Amino acid sequence: MVELTKVIIPPVRTEVDGVVVDILEVLKLRDDDYHVTCIARFKDVSSRKFFISARDTEEFKAKLRVEVAKLKLAYYVGGKEFAKEVVG
Repeated sequence: MVELTKVIIPPVRTEVDGVVVDILEVLKLRDDDYHVTCIARFKDVSSRKFFISARDTEEFKAKLRVEVAKLKLAYYVGGKEFAKEVVG
């Protein structure tokens, strides 16, 4: 079982490739992994909360860029309503 050791940061808002991302919390787990809770917003589409597990900042940034790309792809391929269904 994975044990939580501490909460690292309070909520933060940033922009990644034109998408507003709210980082709601970062938990440092006992095995030196970080568990990050995020919400992404692009135009009028807001995602559900999603989680990214990463060992370090660079891995987190890479995984976050993938999530941002998926949101933008859903929006550009299927439009606003499709993107809302897929990510919202």
